[in-house]
Amino acid sequence: MKKLLLITLLFLITPYAKANMDNICFIFYRINMSVQIEKNCERNNILQIYDVPKDRLITTISLYCRQDREINYLLHTSRPVYRLSCVLYDNKPRKRIDIINDV
Repeated sequence: MKKLLLITLLFLITPYAKANMDNICFIFYRINMSVQIEKNCERNNILQIYDVPKDRLITTISLYCRQDREINYLLHTSRPVYRLSCVLYDNKPRKRIDIINDV
């Protein structure tokens, strides 16, 4: 009886567990990048960000990319900027928590 209930529940939930990784969201790194992502991208889209400055790459990954999926980045050949490709965690950035040490 429990197995039958579990199978029925599984069929009801499965259509809502769909992830849309078929769309690619192309963005250029700018001051208003978060507005572009919020307007044009959806959760679980493939996010490609062009011209990410070298010193902002890790922060950008931390704010927008799913950490349980592959994250790729490529250094531009003539400039110190990267192209970033990852699965978008959410179209809003993660919240930043600043910790100040009293040392």
